[in-house]
Amino acid sequence: MVAWRVAWCDGVMDKSHGGVHRQENHEACGGEQICRDLPIAPSTYYAHKVFPRDPEGRSDRVKRDEQLRPKIRKVFESKRSVYGARKIWRQMHRKGLSVARCTVERLMREMCLQGASGAGSSKRNIIWR
Repeated sequence: MVAWRVAWCDGVMDKSHGGVHRQENHEACGGEQICRDLPIAPSTYYAHKVFPRDPEGRSDRVKRDEQLRPKIRKVFESKRSVYGARKIWRQMHRKGLSVARCTVERLMREMCLQGASGAGSSKRNIIWR
């Protein structure tokens, strides 16, 4: 589903069954034809189509996510890219930013940010004979 959203943002709507349409061809085939080819409702198609023209028409969650992404990335990089979602969430609360932990987890997943894992980091002395 994420790959489909990314493809939609690039102006291409693609589903696994092979239906591909470009927004430039919208006048030729129409939005209803696109919705018949892809298993989506017309309201979904037109709601996504309005985003580039009217940024204020986006949901509050999308607007808030755009504000939080740079802040999460800044905390992540300032802590040498080792903090996970829980520690970043706590660090943001220390700085006075009120945000839910599940929101930090979701945005970190979308930005492909992952904290360092402690598993497998122990060094063992092995004596070979």
